[in-house]
Amino acid sequence: MAAEKATGTRSIEESIRSRAPLPLGRSFADALLQLLAVGAGISLGREQAPRQASAAVLDRLSRLCHLGEEQRRIVVASAAGAGLAAVYNVPVAGILFTLEAMPVRRGWRALLIATAMSVTATVTAWPIVGRRPVYDFPAVGFSTTVLYLFPLLLLVAVCVGRLFLTLMQSTSRWKVVDPRWLPLSVGAATAGVVALSLLVPGVTGNGEQIIHTVLSPASPLFLLVILAVAKPLLTAVSLGSGAVGGTLTPALAVGAAAGAATAMLTGAEPHVLAPASLLGAAMVLAVMQRAPLFAAVIAWELTWAPWW
Repeated sequence: MAAEKATGTRSIEESIRSRAPLPLGRSFADALLQLLAVGAGISLGREQAPRQASAAVLDRLSRLCHLGEEQRRIVVASAAGAGLAAVYNVPVAGILFTLEAMPVRRGWRALLIATAMSVTATVTAWPIVGRRPVYDFPAVGFSTTVLYLFPLLLLVAVCVGRLFLTLMQSTSRWKVVDPRWLPLSVGAATAGVVALSLLVPGVTGNGEQIIHTVLSPASPLFLLVILAVAKPLLTAVSLGSGAVGGTLTPALAVGAAAGAATAMLTGAEPHVLAPASLLGAAMVLAVMQRAPLFAAVIAWELTWAPWW
């Protein structure tokens, strides 16, 4: 990832690796713009905004308190995980995001700091986001069909995840970076996504509507396939326009659609579609984030699915 985005804001990972500070004002302004863009309908996740804002605050505090460089890295990474935990009510996933997805040295100190910050952030956010899971997972019993489908789901998820990741990385070659053109390019991308949503409902925003659609047993196969193809393309266009946002929740949405479509193509019973979509979501995210434990846990915490 480049040291600074088109907006001039340094990424959390780059700050951790290079010891460079996260500019507080720019980080907050960029986070606000992300929320506005996602709210307007652009095909990106909103999870990066709270991660960025919380990391910038803790980066500033750690420097004011003259923490050592290793401590600063842990605190900043833990703040990013805590921001994710708070916005989606996923405390354990927030901890694992810090330890598995952030470039920090893993150890007891990192575990304790990440745990304290994620739990505190989650509890603090309860009055705003509530204590329920983001998605209502249907009440389905265990089926051995899921075990038979597992190798096929894994193969599909690896292919989908790799293609999605390659597509996201390719945007760096044609991304709009000139600030003079950003309002026009981001506006055009947003308008295009919103217009397409009139034909393919659910493609706007972070993909939350896609997962709600996938978890409905009445969703037709052709719609699941279209969603699994359209969402990565629109996310790439959104990033290429110069917009900034998360790809975590779009990856979950694409994986869920791909998993459910795979199960449906094999003739699986309707009650198998929800578990297949959950596995697909976790697998695709694991491929894209290179963080399998984090991916598995956040998929469960977002749904509170049965343990079977």
